[in-house]
Amino acid sequence: PPRSTLFPYTTLFRSVTRNFQDINWAREKAKDAITGEPLRQNYSKLNKELIDNLDAEVYATGAQKTGVDRSDLGQDFVTVTNNYKNLRKQEKDAAYTAADVAGETLQQVPYKPILDYIDNIKTKRPTQYDQNPILKMVEEDLKANDIDKVGSVNLRQLEDVRALINAETEFGTSNGFHGGKIRGEIDNITKDAGGTLYKEARALNNRYMKEFEENPAISNITAIKKGTTERRVPIEALVEDSMLKGPKSRVEEIFKTLEKAGPEGQAMINELRGVVAEQIKNEAIKGVSRDINGNPIVTPTGLNNMITKLDKSGKLDLIFGKVGAERYRTLNDVAIDVKTVPEGSVNYSGSAAQFKNLAAQIATDVATSAIAGVPAPVTTVGTLLYKNRKNKQELNKISEFIN
Repeated sequence: PPRSTLFPYTTLFRSVTRNFQDINWAREKAKDAITGEPLRQNYSKLNKELIDNLDAEVYATGAQKTGVDRSDLGQDFVTVTNNYKNLRKQEKDAAYTAADVAGETLQQVPYKPILDYIDNIKTKRPTQYDQNPILKMVEEDLKANDIDKVGSVNLRQLEDVRALINAETEFGTSNGFHGGKIRGEIDNITKDAGGTLYKEARALNNRYMKEFEENPAISNITAIKKGTTERRVPIEALVEDSMLKGPKSRVEEIFKTLEKAGPEGQAMINELRGVVAEQIKNEAIKGVSRDINGNPIVTPTGLNNMITKLDKSGKLDLIFGKVGAERYRTLNDVAIDVKTVPEGSVNYSGSAAQFKNLAAQIATDVATSAIAGVPAPVTTVGTLLYKNRKNKQELNKISEFIN
């Protein structure tokens, strides 16, 4: 439907009253078996309009897969990210191959700074040396490539050490920390080495590493725990973990990468937005209560908690844009207005409502007696006629209140 028809209720809601007497009167009248029906229907109508607005927000994200199994959506997320990651990897691998073919990676460079770092750990913290295998692996690899013991290896051999570190360490671990330190030493050693092709390959590799390996927001999408087949983040929790946990910067990094992944990346951004919108709605209606028309009842506490949390972190604007975020803030305010009452405005004993309902039951009994041919007492009939007149007056007042 046209966008203008998606949000027809929000401005209408803002006229709701918070006057104590009005709310107290309306809540009590809603309990009446006869005259309370219009109020109960009105509450149900407002509740349905809130749900319709929450549904409209999901629709507005452009998501096509809301409601699908989270494992399936998580796998789609992994596939889109992996496809783009593989393209970037092919790009930097091709650049290294070009540098190899041109002979630019045969230049000899000293590796002493790397051994100095490893020897320092081995001497001062032998336990760390023993517990972080990457230190020994790099040490052995360098010495094995320096056949003549001259203290240097060529650029290609040093890039192979870099690849070894990437393959054998995991970001965020102690082993990964030392691997990162050694990569830093390799960067310093190779900073001014090689020709144009090698420098281009290094630049591409650095960008690749920063985006896909050293950035938890992206690496967690595809990462497998070292030495296992287990994902770092379970596939069924991947979408919620990426969007709802952690800081705003995590979502920014994810969107930034997906935007560069072409049309399928943009489609996945829409799906991620849709998941958050769907989660907002689910939090708002997660209770078991239903209104008189069978619709789940919107709970302002659940909706407010979700909106407030996203708003404070800055994610509400980031995910839904300024216009969409403002609509959510309005819906949150509306839900609080429509669904809550000032403290003390409800008569929890329900005495007045019980008397009204009892009167309604008497009226029903009188009607039943008449059908059965049993004459009703004159006093009861007189009471009924009086109540019918009072009911009409109350219904008129209720109609004015609703309108």
